Amino acid sequence: MNRRKFVQNTISLSAGLLITKDLFAKDKGPVYGHNGMRYTMDSQWGKLDSSKYPVKDCHEMVQDKKGRIILLTNETKNNLLIYSQSGRLIESWGNEFPGGHGLTLADENGTQFLFITDTEKHQVYKTTLSGKIVMTIDVPLDAGIYKNAKEFVPTEVAVDSNGDFFVADGYGTLRLHGEIKGLFWWKRSWR
Repeated sequence: MNRRKFVQNTISLSAGLLITKDLFAKDKGPVYGHNGMRYTMDSQWGKLDSSKYPVKDCHEMVQDKKGRIILLTNETKNNLLIYSQSGRLIESWGNEFPGGHGLTLADENGTQFLFITDTEKHQVYKTTLSGKIVMTIDVPLDAGIYKNAKEFVPTEVAVDSNGDFFVADGYGTLRLHGEIKGLFWWKRSWR
């Protein structure tokens, strides 16, 4: 076989393989996102036995520096489900957050912590990634804004790079509270 015939046969074979590959390709379903951020859904990702790992509501997920996906649910059988990137359950913990709503990942000198807001208990918790509660924030009654704890309905926490953090009372009085160097105060009202 001469060189020209060899190249023609190789090109024909390659083109045939590419066409055949496309004929047997499976539809991956709808594509979500826009611009360069486009995704297809993997309906098998993170699929668990719902009797052991129920999810009542999932308001938020974060990804830690190890790449693990941390999902917060207000199901007290296990409030937090921690997955590998491939969707395998690594760990679950927590049964004390019936109103688990906001989940914020904070880094303090290389150690990561979670801030969890609970709309039913009217509190904010700071925990280790393994679930140990290291701080509980109750209603700031000293601010003179609230008559009782039920008026404080925290929904989210934002953490500044210097460690200061701010609590959004998104379902209560619509205020933003902050802790700067240990002083808890209210910042502004959206009303």
